[in-house]
Amino acid sequence: MENRLTCHMMGKPPHKQAHDSSACKSGEENNRPLTAQHMALLGEEFSACSALLSALGNENRQVIFLDLLRNWGGLRTYEIAEHVGLSKPTVSHHLSIMKKAGIVSVEHIGTVRVYHPSENTKPWKNLSQLAWKAYRFVEEEVSKETCPKIHTFKRERNIDGTDASN
Repeated sequence: MENRLTCHMMGKPPHKQAHDSSACKSGEENNRPLTAQHMALLGEEFSACSALLSALGNENRQVIFLDLLRNWGGLRTYEIAEHVGLSKPTVSHHLSIMKKAGIVSVEHIGTVRVYHPSENTKPWKNLSQLAWKAYRFVEEEVSKETCPKIHTFKRERNIDGTDASN
């Protein structure tokens, strides 16, 4: 059973958002505050995007992906290797990771493999939605709840710089 929140801040673009706080249902039914539920949902969605984030988290894969974007018709492994200054086995390894993440596709033409950016938009849509939800969460929840906690934390530990003994 999927636990979904019906909250304006969790996923609707700005032009479709309700502008009153009553649009959020209470998190009481799960004995967790609404913010904790939002954090849990963001964590789940982050996990769903982890393959894409990992694939693009490596600088070599970023360079390879940019090379593929510049050459939309596709490139063979040796062409990519020449363009980005990596060995063919290294490029093949990175292409495999990006293919598993769903952002690169391969076309087999006889014995030749031609790589190109995938036409599958789902990984990008998921990442876009995650980014939007994380932005809204930070804007609406973290700032109002965390800022007082940070100030309390600093005050309790005398971190504000007023203690001359540090």
